[in-house]
Amino acid sequence: MTELSPSCAVAPASTDAASVTARKVAVAVLVDYGRHLFIARAARETGRMALAANSAHFLTDSPASLAVMIGLIAAHAGFPVADTLATLVVAGFLTLTAARVGQRAVAMLLDRVDPAQSLQVLEALQADPRVRAVTVLRLRRLPHEMQVDAGLDANTATTDEAEALRAALGDALRGALCVPVRPLIAIRAVPRRQ
Repeated sequence: MTELSPSCAVAPASTDAASVTARKVAVAVLVDYGRHLFIARAARETGRMALAANSAHFLTDSPASLAVMIGLIAAHAGFPVADTLATLVVAGFLTLTAARVGQRAVAMLLDRVDPAQSLQVLEALQADPRVRAVTVLRLRRLPHEMQVDAGLDANTATTDEAEALRAALGDALRGALCVPVRPLIAIRAVPRRQ
């Protein structure tokens, strides 16, 4: 049987090294959380999906770094499988974050919106007595605003009346949704009911 030379022997990490590592990881957790808050605010202000994804990344880094720190401390305390378990926790955080960010991106690309918003828009359009019918309605989330495409049958005899109705409906939509709205409203004039 051959013996290992003294230079190949693995010495356990000192308590000082473990506490220094723990402090470094704690600082990394706080820095990542601060970066998450800063980037999340920018994402809300700009409506940019890429910033929101980056914010989610930093939010994931915080608990993942904490899991790594716990795994390292447990491994140092004589529970070597803790390092592997921490790795699985980190992978779980990454997978969950990627799934959530991907789901939001796909929803935006497919123009999915909350059905309650569609009903709010429909009610806002139908609340004007000049609107006889809403024939087309499509909502589209854009980075800075919500685009509302609508086709209406309305009691408008002139172009000026149609423009006044468009302006009134745009104001009603902005009030109903409480977000910036770009209304694209096509109006088909129908005869007034006698």
